[in-house]
Formats: sequence, structure tokens, C-alpha cells
Amino acid sequence: YGSIDVVENALQSVQDDSDAQALTNMSPHCLSYRCVCVCGLYYLHAVKKVAPSFVITLCVYGNPEGRTLDNYLINNHLNGDGPRLIDWIHVMAYAGYDADVQYIENYTKAPKSEWDHPINQGVANDSVVICMKGTKGFPTCDPEDYHNMLSYVSEVGLRGVGIWAFANTNSNGSLPWFDPTCTQGYFTLCDGLLDLDTCGSMQL
Repeated sequence: YGSIDVVENALQSVQDDSDAQALTNMSPHCLSYRCVCVCGLYYLHAVKKVAPSFVITLCVYGNPEGRTLDNYLINNHLNGDGPRLIDWIHVMAYAGYDADVQYIENYTKAPKSEWDHPINQGVANDSVVICMKGTKGFPTCDPEDYHNMLSYVSEVGLRGVGIWAFANTNSNGSLPWFDPTCTQGYFTLCDGLLDLDTCGSMQL
């Protein structure tokens, strides 16, 4: 979250920043993606150096298995001893309340002993946003799943709830989860998360 000037300055900084060389000491799990890792880490480091308050978030899958770069960033630059380059994660769940909570806890209650879990330690609850599907993906425009998730977010202290309105089908972006006439659930989330007087009068 920030201006294009921050991004441009960071790109220039990547070319000159000798301090960023330390970020190339990656774990073996990252080496198969060395080019992506090095370029990405240089860039993240440069952004934070140019604008420390610039917020950088990472979208991750509900199941972290096999997500080498994502897991490296979480283990070293959200958790761990490396410089804090990731401010929080967005867990891309969009399944429904029960499955979404399982996906959240793949990160917040890591590592899980029943399988070879790639997250070294639990991500703090306030460093997690859960991304749910839009209202059109549910039977009603004010889904029970949203109400249940609001209770869960309040109970455990998640950072918030995001909404996914589209899916990529056969490389063609579509909006199967968004209907501008089916918005009550968004007002429910707004009221529950933000407590704003204007939630019910939002224009979508």
C-alpha cells in the first residue's frame, strides 16, 4: 500500500544496494527458485528500506505444501530472524467456513504433526487475513459463513476478512462470486469488522 514513487525508488535501489546481498543466503528449499527468490528478496528489501511503513502482504494458498517461495518468506521474513519484509498474509481459502478455518490454522497452528508441515512456527493471528468467496458463491446474499467467520475473527484476533470476487477459468477472468445486487453479506462484514455507521449505505 503506497505510491508508485516508492516502487520506482525501490527498483532503483535494488541496483545499488549492497546490503541486500545478505538476503541471498537462502535456505536449500529456496535454491530451486533461485532467480525468483533473489530478485524478489532484493525488491522487498529495497521497498522496506526506501519506505519502512510501506505495507507488503503475501497471498498464500490454504495448503502450504509445495509452496517453496511463499513458505520461505513466511519462515524467514514474517516469522524467523530475518528482516521483517512481509507485514501479513492473505490466506486464499474461498471454500466455506469450516474449510476456511482449517486453512487459516495450517498457518496459525503450524507446524502440524500429522504431515510434513513446511511452516516452522505458527503465524501470529493478527498477521492473517482470511480471503473468502463473494456472496454469489453461497446460497444466500447474507451467508451464515460470514457470520461464523466474524465470530472466529473476533475470538482469535485475526487481522480481517477479504473477499474474492473472481476466478480464473481457462485463462479467462470471470466474476462467478460477485453480483452487485447481492450485497447484504458485505454490509454484515463491514458492520462486524469496522463498526462504521456508513456500512449499510455503501455504494457497490
